[in-house]
Amino acid sequence: LHGYETLFWLEVETGHQSREQIRAKIRRRFREAAVYVHKQKVRLVFCVLAPHWVREAVSTTFSNIAADTAVVIGDWKSFGDLRWQVSVRWD
Repeated sequence: LHGYETLFWLEVETGHQSREQIRAKIRRRFREAAVYVHKQKVRLVFCVLAPHWVREAVSTTFSNIAADTAVVIGDWKSFGDLRWQVSVRWD
């Protein structure tokens, strides 16, 4: 992506758990992805596709996003439309 090797990490969340369980799972997976890309020296695009209430719940879990990371949260029913972005930093 833009000349950089990039890991695209996709999470599809159905919403069959509590808000806190979903937040914890997404937080853990984001941390795992961040550690991996740091070790590999690549960039990260972390995407969560989910129903509306899940998107709202997980949007607060992303903080201290590295300069080589993009987070995209989108509606899992809107194929090809990832407009609901939390943060994109390409320094």
